[in-house]
Amino acid sequence: MSIVVAMIGLPLWLAGVFAWEFARWCVVGVAVLIALKYWRERRLEARYWREYERMRLWFDDGSLYFATDAEQSSESLAKVVSVHAYTRRGRLVRVVVNHPDGSIQQFFGLDDMDAFLAEFRVHAPQAKQERMGNQWL
Repeated sequence: MSIVVAMIGLPLWLAGVFAWEFARWCVVGVAVLIALKYWRERRLEARYWREYERMRLWFDDGSLYFATDAEQSSESLAKVVSVHAYTRRGRLVRVVVNHPDGSIQQFFGLDDMDAFLAEFRVHAPQAKQERMGNQWL
């Protein structure tokens, strides 16, 4: 953040703009706005990681369960049509699940995607399994 303020303030100082009272207050205002934005982003990121750490995802008796401190839901895997596993540079990065009504579910960003896919295959053996190639997006 101080680098951004320096990049803005240094050329203005060299041009002699800070001799004007109004310009000084404008620069102070911009610095305050940058600091507030930085503080807000830090708060949002901290809240995201707190929520992420409270999430739980597990399999039990052919169902997939998701829970947080506030709610819990489950979905039966008996009617899953197909499972597509997308890799990037040889690592599993995304699992796409197709349902008979045409809807899809995507799973990505889990700590151990390979273990998730293996467990998914155990609990949904009827689903057609496809390993997709490299995903570039």
